[in-house]
Amino acid sequence: MNKNLILSVLLVMILFFISATTTNAYSFNTRNWPKKPLQPYTVTLQYTTTNSTYKSTFTTAVSDWNSAQSKIKYVLTDNIAPNKVGTENVDDPSLYGTCYALNGSSLYFNAVINIGNPQIVNNSLTRRSAAVHELGHGIGLGHETPPVLSVMNSQRDRTKVYIPQQDDIQGVNMKYPY
Repeated sequence: MNKNLILSVLLVMILFFISATTTNAYSFNTRNWPKKPLQPYTVTLQYTTTNSTYKSTFTTAVSDWNSAQSKIKYVLTDNIAPNKVGTENVDDPSLYGTCYALNGSSLYFNAVINIGNPQIVNNSLTRRSAAVHELGHGIGLGHETPPVLSVMNSQRDRTKVYIPQQDDIQGVNMKYPY
């Protein structure tokens, strides 16, 4: 065989492998914090639950995001704050949580986990995964689809994917490049 042909085929295979392993599949929602260059933006969250199990879940989820990236920093408080975290008992037991805008704001949000879902109530990793996922929406990340390994993938195994993954971190870095 021609040496140039073999080299060309190898080069195409290498380029294909590199592009297949570095594809970023993150998506964004409309939330975009007014971050300044080279400074993390602090987002204060108010607990809307007094239940220690669910407060602990959000404390862990905040720690997961804060240790995974340095662009947006969450701070939790029992005092009044513009953003809320807590629980809701939603009629749909298949729903794990939701994150929605408050008062029509494009920034302020309420991130909740659904205590009407038995998996949220009975499994600490599922609770954690749901809280981390909803706080991902708070940062500005959208949903992912399989096969992307991401806490923002709505079809993830919540007992195995419960902290921000590389795709999630890359999404934050892309949304807030400085």
